[in-house]
Amino acid sequence: MNPGLPLLLLLGCTFTTFAVDPLPVQNSEIRGFLGIVVPNSPKQGPTGDFRSIASVMPGSPAEAAGTKAGDYILAVDGKSTADLKSNLELIHALQGPPDSVVRLQLKRVADGRVETVSITRKKQLMSSAFPK
Repeated sequence: MNPGLPLLLLLGCTFTTFAVDPLPVQNSEIRGFLGIVVPNSPKQGPTGDFRSIASVMPGSPAEAAGTKAGDYILAVDGKSTADLKSNLELIHALQGPPDSVVRLQLKRVADGRVETVSITRKKQLMSSAFPK
């Protein structure tokens, strides 16, 4: 694994999340944190699709922007997610440097409205907790 890339934590449970701000490594790239958790596989999301947000971390930039579990990501920074083939491609599209803004076009789980939210990525080191 390239140490300059953000760590990808497969928790051995249903969902994939990612840690940002890896330990300092020469030529490493620091990534920003959104707080969006996407399914580990297409069959595991709330709607059976990896583009459907599995959960939103409390206190995260995504929560502050009003993103909810079950919201469906239609586009990232104006680029449709329709052609993405995996959750890893979606995670890659969501990544960016701290303090940068990502625009998500979402189909809201609550009422099916389509709206765009802007989320500012923040720098944060995350730890993982394994389910009991």
